[in-house]
Amino acid sequence: VLHGLIEVGGYVLLKLYKRQARRLFKHILDTLKASKSTSQSVPELALITCVEQYLETETALDGGYGVLLDSFWN
Repeated sequence: VLHGLIEVGGYVLLKLYKRQARRLFKHILDTLKASKSTSQSVPELALITCVEQYLETETALDGGYGVLLDSFWN
């Protein structure tokens, strides 16, 4: 659930809240990486990748990551 929420809404969070959203993403990333039980499962790895893309400046806002394309609804 968290992965879908961040993947879809992360772009808007960054646009509206900038630094606070980055701090939230950093906290989520640190928590996931510190947990030994979740660091190897596929859903958590997908969440880590998603959050890392939002923390990178070239993929966060300018790259359009997190924007739903029309094909998403098909």
